[in-house]
Amino acid sequence: MSTKIKVIKYLLLFTYLLLGIVLVFEASLPAEVSSSHSGAVSDAVQDVTEVVGADKLTNTIEQNLKEFNTFIRKGIGHFGAFFVLAVLGTLTIGLFNSSKLSTIAISLLTGVGFAILTEAIQVTVRGRYGCFDDVLLDSIGYFIGFVITAVVYGIFALAKRSRLKVA
Repeated sequence: MSTKIKVIKYLLLFTYLLLGIVLVFEASLPAEVSSSHSGAVSDAVQDVTEVVGADKLTNTIEQNLKEFNTFIRKGIGHFGAFFVLAVLGTLTIGLFNSSKLSTIAISLLTGVGFAILTEAIQVTVRGRYGCFDDVLLDSIGYFIGFVITAVVYGIFALAKRSRLKVA
């Protein structure tokens, strides 16, 4: 195995583990601290709504925008984080494991495992609670990230094979 591939392999492993640790750490934070971290995303969404003049809209539309703000925050925070975790995890596990079937199984199980773990941790933290909807959102984000990564990897593998046959 070339040095370049080894460096990529271990860099992916490090990044994957680091993101996993960050997710577990964030899940273990008290509600007020977690809210302040989520507030950065909320503030960005709020800034956009103010630019488009949402502050002058009726109460019903403003309430819908607040719900949309929460939807975006959860989408980025849960779906997005687990999507990235899936890309890193699938590539990492695939580079360390030669069996395609076990790579699929290990990757999907670790994704669902992280989703369950982060929500289970929240049950034990003051002001937080575990939520099945969040486990579902995390798992869907992970699954979609996994599928996209697997498809892109498959396309590259097919292209490499067809180049080898032509040569």
